[in-house]
Amino acid sequence: MADLAQLSSTDRGFLTWVAGMAREPLDEVWDRLLSASSSGSEVGTSVVDGHLVSLDLSPLNLALRWAVGEERRISPPLGGLDRLRALDVSGLGLNALDMASLPALEELRCADNRLQELDLTANRVLRRLDCSGNELMVLDLRDNVALEEVVCAGNGLGVLVLPPESGPMRQLDCSRNQLMVLELGDRPSIEVVRAFRNALVRFQAGAVDALRELDLGRNDLSELACGAMPAVAELSLGRNQLSELDLAPFPALRVLRCHKNWLAQLDLRPCPDLRFLDAHGNQLESVVLEGCGALEELQISENRLRELPLDGLSHLLILNASHNDLTSLALDGAPDLAQLDVSQAALRSLDPSSAPRLVDLRCDRNPLEQLDITGNPDLVRLRTRDGDTGPVVEATPVQRRLLGELRAVHALGSSATEIEQMDVFELHELAVTMEGRDAEERLLRIVRAPDCDLGTALMIYWTSSPHYYLRYADREEVTDYERLGWDLLATVEQRVADGSYTHRQIRFDPRDDRQTRSVRGVDWTVDDRIVRVPAQRSIPEVMFRPSWAL
Repeated sequence: MADLAQLSSTDRGFLTWVAGMAREPLDEVWDRLLSASSSGSEVGTSVVDGHLVSLDLSPLNLALRWAVGEERRISPPLGGLDRLRALDVSGLGLNALDMASLPALEELRCADNRLQELDLTANRVLRRLDCSGNELMVLDLRDNVALEEVVCAGNGLGVLVLPPESGPMRQLDCSRNQLMVLELGDRPSIEVVRAFRNALVRFQAGAVDALRELDLGRNDLSELACGAMPAVAELSLGRNQLSELDLAPFPALRVLRCHKNWLAQLDLRPCPDLRFLDAHGNQLESVVLEGCGALEELQISENRLRELPLDGLSHLLILNASHNDLTSLALDGAPDLAQLDVSQAALRSLDPSSAPRLVDLRCDRNPLEQLDITGNPDLVRLRTRDGDTGPVVEATPVQRRLLGELRAVHALGSSATEIEQMDVFELHELAVTMEGRDAEERLLRIVRAPDCDLGTALMIYWTSSPHYYLRYADREEVTDYERLGWDLLATVEQRVADGSYTHRQIRFDPRDDRQTRSVRGVDWTVDDRIVRVPAQRSIPEVMFRPSWAL
């Protein structure tokens, strides 16, 4: 750890000024700066040969703001710190920042201040800049030929002069400004451009072969003037004024957001790797999905579609085509569909049996007369009715008990007596909705109830963090406030092992749970905790099996 006494007089003098502004002793300020560095600060504070080479003042932001107040102008005297290569003054409430005396600076973080101007002409080796969250109206970077990363979001920028096109710039975030024009030119190194929430009426790009993410959402673009962008995998154009969109320049596209525009047609054939499309809120009458076999999620509600061919979409999991003019929809091209919303369309027929893995189906406010869901055993959420209006639903006896819309619904209590009187399906419904401070105690009552289904017990077990409790060898080691959780898991393990759960009507697979968190499926058996403590025991093998295999 650097000794304050070993600092040069110039560097020590600057820190003395900082301590005076913060109204704290110099040695305490120095200790705080070094402590922040050792705890993982991105810039940190370090010393070489008695000179500061990196300095992070952001740990003092609260002290400086409180001591100085909002009215007094703050401009740190940086003159003489000519060895400094990295500086972080974020969140200090600075009104001005004189950078002329820092020719060696490579990284500057000055976000969340009150800067109205920033002159970086003397900082020709600057590589990384974050000046977001200030009050800048003009930012001129033409002399900063070494810049690789620029973050200037959340200012009032009306003018942004970028570094020379031949430079190494890889990332630009100029979102949430007032820019009307953004011209990238030829930038072979650029990888990420975020320019959402501006006032862009013109965007131009030349050769940008390395660009992989482009976000131009929430602007005023009526056209997209760009050449080939062969590496762009994520393109965001939502909430503009586009009436046409040519996707030929984007052959590697995986994610496309073009919602809330004026598009009348959309041809996705140039994008065979597309995984996600959000095109809701346009005027679409035609969508070509041919060759998009990798598509997993399609959000295309609030359009004018009369037909929507799904042929070849074998990986499609989520489809929202509500608020369209569809009279029919064939699902056999999307056999893995798990979530379907076709509410308020014009459907006169729908055969969900072509998508046997459906978990969530919404088809209310359609002129449907009949709906057969007997071929969808995994269905756990169903909405077919608008008030008293809806189709006649053909369902299995289990579905009529499990799906709330198909049975008489009454308020479920959670006292010990009420839980003991519940049937299999009422217990499952209560378990699914259980949350709050007393959830573990009530879940424990459910798994002990005589009519608790095996699938319900497994669902409760795997959603109650069993991997966390492996740190304890037995109940005696468990802290008092965690013992209910231990008892809950231990009860399920014991009752599964001795075959106490005789009801087998609820389906649950811990390796592919598409009911509780995501229709994409969750594998609860994988321990994905960030911090892991060595396990003192293991989860019994029998707990890893789906309910129908026990």
